[in-house]
Amino acid sequence: MALPERLVPFGGPFLAGVTLGGGVEFERRVEATQTRLHRSIQTALREVHAKETDPGERISAARAWVDHDPLDDEAQRALIAALGSAGRRAEALDQYARYKGLILAELEVEPLEQTVNLVERIKGGDL
Repeated sequence: MALPERLVPFGGPFLAGVTLGGGVEFERRVEATQTRLHRSIQTALREVHAKETDPGERISAARAWVDHDPLDDEAQRALIAALGSAGRRAEALDQYARYKGLILAELEVEPLEQTVNLVERIKGGDL
């Protein structure tokens, strides 16, 4: 299953960087629209990933989800699991290492316990 056509042209946050001098209401509306669009796209990517059965397509869907929101633990976990399930253990562990470095640098937090447990299963050959 390819990404839905409505997601392919998405090029980033709605009106990113556009401001109006003194336009507080405009900026609030832009921010609300950005948030709504971000959530809609995130939901659509989650659904595409969940419905996909082909391992390669599942990885592609998860990668698109991660590209959309690299700090989303659920998206990262989906990609790591898809890679691990496809026998691409080294890639899964590399993805985890990149993600862990990213959230430590950006948010100063560790990955969620679910993600750590998934990685331990991959390391142990249980996935």
